[in-house]
Amino acid sequence: MAQVTGPLRLEATNGRIALELPKSAKATLNARSVNGGINVTGLTIGEGTGRRIRTLESQLNGGGPEIDLRVTNGRINIDGVETPTSPTNPTSQKS
Repeated sequence: MAQVTGPLRLEATNGRIALELPKSAKATLNARSVNGGINVTGLTIGEGTGRRIRTLESQLNGGGPEIDLRVTNGRINIDGVETPTSPTNPTSQKS
């Protein structure tokens, strides 16, 4: 996902959710896992408590559109990635 431009909701009953977000994304993150856990890497969020994080609410970079993630039997993995750079246009050469 290049940027968060509007609300996003992802749900799974038996399986996992894996989401990659740019580290610079502005969003309000709400994640819940009934039987499983939530793992976040590469993003600055508040620390969870307890042995397993099952509920996470956090504003990324000041907040923005809502990202709502729900899973019943599975994990939620959220990874912060570097924002991809635009490819440069190669200059055409004439022979």
